[in-house]
Amino acid sequence: MKFLFTGASGFVGRQLWATGFFPAARWLCRSACPEESHTTAISQYSFSELQPYLREADVVVHLAAVTRDSRWAILNNANVLLTKNLSEWSQSVNPKIRLISLSSDLAGCLSSPYGRSKHEAENFLSKTGGDRVSLRASMIAGERIQGPASSLLTLKRLSRLPIVPILGNGRFIIRPLWIHDFAEIIVRLGTRRGIAEDCGIWSFSGDAVSYKDLIDYWRRESAQLSVCVPFPIGLLSGIGNLLRRFNPATTFPVDFLESIIASDQNPPPDIFDHLKVRKTPWRIVADKI
Repeated sequence: MKFLFTGASGFVGRQLWATGFFPAARWLCRSACPEESHTTAISQYSFSELQPYLREADVVVHLAAVTRDSRWAILNNANVLLTKNLSEWSQSVNPKIRLISLSSDLAGCLSSPYGRSKHEAENFLSKTGGDRVSLRASMIAGERIQGPASSLLTLKRLSRLPIVPILGNGRFIIRPLWIHDFAEIIVRLGTRRGIAEDCGIWSFSGDAVSYKDLIDYWRRESAQLSVCVPFPIGLLSGIGNLLRRFNPATTFPVDFLESIIASDQNPPPDIFDHLKVRKTPWRIVADKI
């Protein structure tokens, strides 16, 4: 099975490559990565540049995206139009290609510009037909490798502070998705290419734990004296919105805060249940990052 990945230089791309699940895959990125010899740099995601790679692929895993930017023009080009183009280009080159597109659980939160862009990309793939799979990923956790840090690692660092903010009542649910579970699902979906029951939009979340329980677990582990202080979610969201207004390209995790505030109460079916794959328990994930 020949896998082609876009967005190889991002957090998820680096983490997936490090799992070792895809030794023969092609990894595309738009920026040169001299320290990562497994990647292939392209100048842009255009049909002319992608065509030779699409011809040799059985499965395309679309990771390339813009996440922490509130400007709709940028989000639309990167997350909606590129997904549409990739679907149409792969269909024209090889109708048997399975396209697996990484979406986000924020696709259920249309007040988020990023969530809206992912929602529109999902809708296009579900309506266009063909072998198309959208995976609404939750917070992704990976190994400690060089490169961007995960939102979960940011939370762990937060738990080490002398004063630890507890958002709201702290009982909202976090579902950290372990990168090896992620890789196993991609492999399973790849081997099931052409099976119509796999197509559509799926929830792609890890084992569930409340924010407070996760923070307390890390606090006990560190044995560090700290004080938990309630922090209103609305105030935190307001800070994030101000940051986005003055700096639309901010790296402040506004998307994570919005997912807390407006979590999807009606998520799509779980891909782990569909494929009968067990999730890594959250405590193991918490220990690994």
